[in-house]
Amino acid sequence: MTPPDSDSAAAEARRASMVARAALIISCVALAVAILALFLPI
Repeated sequence: MTPPDSDSAAAEARRASMVARAALIISCVALAVAILALFLPI
């Protein structure tokens, strides 16, 4: 039986990297929308 500490640590690291990547993508999209809003005032 494998120790649960290593599995949970790996899963937590994977989840943290996925959350960080999603936050980076969302911030990039928000920045692009802000730039478009500056050039194309609605």
